[in-house]
Amino acid sequence: MRFLYAGFVIVLLAVGACGGEKQGTSSPDAMPPSADAGTTAGAFMSECMDNTDCESNLCFHYNAKGPHCTHECTRDEDCEAPSPGCNNMGVCKVP
Repeated sequence: MRFLYAGFVIVLLAVGACGGEKQGTSSPDAMPPSADAGTTAGAFMSECMDNTDCESNLCFHYNAKGPHCTHECTRDEDCEAPSPGCNNMGVCKVP
């Protein structure tokens, strides 16, 4: 039983020595990419994570394509290329 306990302690110490952090991850104090001074808001139909990532301040999550910058619309003509038109949710469709 002592050997089993000793083995368990060694494994815990080895895991603790690694810090539990994956290689290539940034430190918690690092600024996210969107906070960089040279970053600008995304153009129409560019990928986004939240509303602040978009010039239009509207990041819409499309079920099949994921989140993209868009804007509100009421008819197909309200949506410029490359959007194929207005969807039933009142935002321009993603191509």
